[in-house]
Amino acid sequence: MNRILKIFFLVLSLKLIYLLYGLCLSYYTDYRVFPDDLRGYADIYCANDCYWYKQITEQGYEKLDKVERIWTTENGDFRQSSWAFFPLYPFINYLSVKLFSLDYTVAAFIPSLILTFLAFYLFYLFLISLKISDKKAWYGLLFFSFFPFHFYFSMYYTESLFLALVLLAFLGVNSKNKLMLISSVLLLPLTRVNGIIVMLPLVLYIAENKKIQWNRLFLISTYIKEKMLLIPFLSFISFFAWSLYQYNMTGSFKAFSLAQKGWFKTFQMPYKSLFDIGNMSNFNFDFLKSVNLDIKILSVLVIMYFITAVYQAVKVHRMSLNLFIFIQLLLPLTAGSVISSPRYASVIFPLFYPVSNFIYHSKLKYIVLFLLLILQLIMFHFFLINEPISY
Repeated sequence: MNRILKIFFLVLSLKLIYLLYGLCLSYYTDYRVFPDDLRGYADIYCANDCYWYKQITEQGYEKLDKVERIWTTENGDFRQSSWAFFPLYPFINYLSVKLFSLDYTVAAFIPSLILTFLAFYLFYLFLISLKISDKKAWYGLLFFSFFPFHFYFSMYYTESLFLALVLLAFLGVNSKNKLMLISSVLLLPLTRVNGIIVMLPLVLYIAENKKIQWNRLFLISTYIKEKMLLIPFLSFISFFAWSLYQYNMTGSFKAFSLAQKGWFKTFQMPYKSLFDIGNMSNFNFDFLKSVNLDIKILSVLVIMYFITAVYQAVKVHRMSLNLFIFIQLLLPLTAGSVISSPRYASVIFPLFYPVSNFIYHSKLKYIVLFLLLILQLIMFHFFLINEPISY
């Protein structure tokens, strides 16, 4: 079967598995009940941040008369705001709602299906561009898509959009396709807060592909000679336009950053976020003990990610991919949020294919895939019942 059809079938199959699991949970338990209609079925893919994207899609961003209103109410209490979320994903869903005249949760399924397919297909193409064999690349995709927290790619979240754009950029460099690279760097800053930072490993990746020594990147003459190095800097154009819009609506160029105060996020050294309930203690949750356990589990997972990343930095990857990996791992920790780490880590594509390449030669490789899928359904269960471990 053509690989494109296989990947599309994989995407559909995963979405069907999540749907069936959600319906069984709804039918046999009272953890979360979904209406027995099309909208109810689509609600299975929507939780937590999805509702913020829904609000932006349907109502747009709120205009505020004072900067402080980004994170506080008129009474001075902390509040959460849609300004914490970037505009590209809700805009795509807005187009789907208008085009098909459907309710948000139903209309959002269509972009979700397309974006998940693009993310997986581009991941497969990236592995092929590294001269990895077709069979090993296919196994690498299965390993990646079955990984415990990677159900995020099928939910109404930004992970699939962000990963597709990042892979488009790296593939653009590999194939010397400037249009692919320009398109991705212009859209990435409108997708997630870490979109603008992808510029740094991209510049280094281009330099490595063109055999330019990293110390020459500090010379203007290098950029004049190799103009492709300038393309990642185009991301500042869209980021500046987004900042201007924020200023016009809120009075601040960095409303997205100030809005993090509503989640009690503040800058801190990354190691302090591990095994620490931190900003979560500000919420009046009845399940703080459960949250504490979740943070301990996720902290162990993050440490395992770092150990893997350090090994790969020494044995596998070039400096550009190492930089990409460590930026994505460190970002949520600097905001005091180990809870967000699985979502940030899910898009770190270079972290996964060296592991799948190693497992591919094992006789247990398909058993590993089965166990990963079981673990993923367990994590998806926690997502459905709004447990912090799968936020």
